Amino acid sequence: MLLTGVGLSAVVCWSYFVLWPGWLQHRAVRALREANDMPAYLAAIGRLEELHAVDAAVPYLRAKANSKDGTSRMFANVALRRVGKAAGLALPELINALEDKDVHYNPIDAPHQIGVTVTERDFVHYYAVEALANVGPSAKAAVPALIEEMHRTNRRATRLQVEQALRKIDPGAATWGHSDGRGTNEE
Repeated sequence: MLLTGVGLSAVVCWSYFVLWPGWLQHRAVRALREANDMPAYLAAIGRLEELHAVDAAVPYLRAKANSKDGTSRMFANVALRRVGKAAGLALPELINALEDKDVHYNPIDAPHQIGVTVTERDFVHYYAVEALANVGPSAKAAVPALIEEMHRTNRRATRLQVEQALRKIDPGAATWGHSDGRGTNEE
């Protein structure tokens, strides 16, 4: 049976609106899986954002966040901060990232701060905090870990990021994050 006229147009339209977005999403997730550097990760996440399908990346990012490789965990947290509220599906991994104490990270010289050396662990923590902030009130289970991170870190940028995250997740928690007043809204 040969499709002609209206029947053929209907099949073409159906395939364009039903199959094409799925195929594009599949390609973007595959690009994310094959990414081996930060620009490739961000490009793949950007493509998924354009398709309004970032939640499709979360299962893969959860697996990467549990990787033994520190760079993979950092990439996963960077990507999870970009997926917004969908990162709530990776809440256990983000909380674990705050407790990440892996000492096998490479030190990185921060070019914008002369004489400052940070580690990939610092980035893992920072981006996990940012991802939790983007999840918002649904990330209340992370409040104790965030408060612990605020006490533990000696990085001002991370402390400020934790305070902002606490304000987005649980505004009341931001006022008791530090006993010395650094976490209060009175600054």
